[in-house]
Amino acid sequence: MHKRYHHSGFTLIEMSIVLVIIGLIVGGVLTGRELIKSAKISKIVSRFNEYQTAVNSFQDKFGYLPGDFPDAITHWPSLSGGAGSAAGNGNGYWDDPIYEGLGAWRHLSHAGMIKEDFTYTGYQQYVTGSSLPETQYGTRWHFITQTITYYGRILISGNALKISDGNGTANSHWHFGIGPVDAKLVDIKMDDGKALHGRLIGYSSSNNVCIDRANPNADYYLDRTALGCQLSLKLY
Repeated sequence: MHKRYHHSGFTLIEMSIVLVIIGLIVGGVLTGRELIKSAKISKIVSRFNEYQTAVNSFQDKFGYLPGDFPDAITHWPSLSGGAGSAAGNGNGYWDDPIYEGLGAWRHLSHAGMIKEDFTYTGYQQYVTGSSLPETQYGTRWHFITQTITYYGRILISGNALKISDGNGTANSHWHFGIGPVDAKLVDIKMDDGKALHGRLIGYSSSNNVCIDRANPNADYYLDRTALGCQLSLKLY
């Protein structure tokens, strides 16, 4: 009599099915990550455009930058205390990153030119979401007047809309707000895709996080994942 042996292992067909399922799961996860990244990039681009349009509309209507508006309290008496309540000096710049820079968000909100509503509790209160908007990376949007030079070239000298995690201190210009790979993708969509050229400037005062500062013609690092770049859009 012949004995029959039953094998408990997978057949080739079963193993093939398992491998296909694993491939589909991995592919789905990777696709999901790419979709999330793409959505973040699209939102950043959209908000750059939205806030730039709001500033232009405010200037067209009132003749001043938001935050720099001398008659803001006359138009909106509810602007009591803190940023935006004191009259701006009307010189066309955000001279004070607190009272004029943060005040810009309150002026735009009261003028109905952005949907967000912002409050302010005191000097140097950079509170994400309540005194200025939050980015998709948990960092902040800023209106700022700044000058950035690089190897003798002036990259920015004037008003800018910037992503960073700056907090109003002396070094707030140089804090980080977005990773270099995502900054590159935003730059491609909005400008020329180059960190140190055009209207959109990707930069950091620290080396090895955004660009290679030892290189006069540096571009975004594509192998860094940390939020190493500030990203500034020149406003004309």
